[in-house]
Amino acid sequence: SGLLFDREWAIVDSTGRALRLKQAPSMCLIRPRICLETQRVWVSAPGMEDLSLSLSAMPPPERSRSVSVCGEACQAVAYEAAVSDWFTRYLGQPCTLVRSSPYAQRRAVRGVTDEDEKEEV
Repeated sequence: SGLLFDREWAIVDSTGRALRLKQAPSMCLIRPRICLETQRVWVSAPGMEDLSLSLSAMPPPERSRSVSVCGEACQAVAYEAAVSDWFTRYLGQPCTLVRSSPYAQRRAVRGVTDEDEKEEV
């Protein structure tokens, strides 16, 4: 249980590691709004046009990649370049929006511990 769509998306760097507020403090100003009626998620940030994504359409499987979120590896699919460009422009660093695959299992990343992750925060 939990919030609908909670932790389904992540913004990752070029190595596939999820960005944290320490690395990208302006992430705290990004505001997603989910509209179940239209099946859209709207993303807004100061000085940016709103970004609209479909809740029901997943990026294609050929955009699958391994990512690391909180020290755990998982399979995700990356959005197209225009979406990544939106986040890259706003955050001022190369990054990609990914969405977790609903059927993928998460597993601990070998060699990365909770303590390692805490040090980055």
